[in-house]
Amino acid sequence: MFDPLRRLKFLPWRSLALLTLATLAIVAVIEVALGMGYTQVGLLRAVLNALFSPPWVVIMQVAAGIGIGGLAVFLLETKWQQVSINAGVLWALVLCLILGSLVRSFIPLPAILVNPGETLFMGFIVGVFWRGRPYWR
Repeated sequence: MFDPLRRLKFLPWRSLALLTLATLAIVAVIEVALGMGYTQVGLLRAVLNALFSPPWVVIMQVAAGIGIGGLAVFLLETKWQQVSINAGVLWALVLCLILGSLVRSFIPLPAILVNPGETLFMGFIVGVFWRGRPYWR
């Protein structure tokens, strides 16, 4: 009998979890740097206030998601070369990024770029599959 969930058992979950941890750690460092710059540099404060005000905030969240998804695939290509990349692995990576960002939201760090929500998650999907376009088949 055909088991559609059988393929899920054989995905490299441990590698993808470590990759997600590394990606979100890099993003956390960037967010801490942005937070420190926000408090100490007036020009950066003005720019961030303008970019994260109502007409632009959705675009910035999607752009952040695209960047994080692209960074995850870049790290997968360069640092986790033992993982054979295909569409299933890319979807599992999206799931790991979503779960990782939800867990990260409970950590008391400044959340400038990673605010879990639909727009960020859509950005993850676009970023992962945009950067992972050669591996769709």
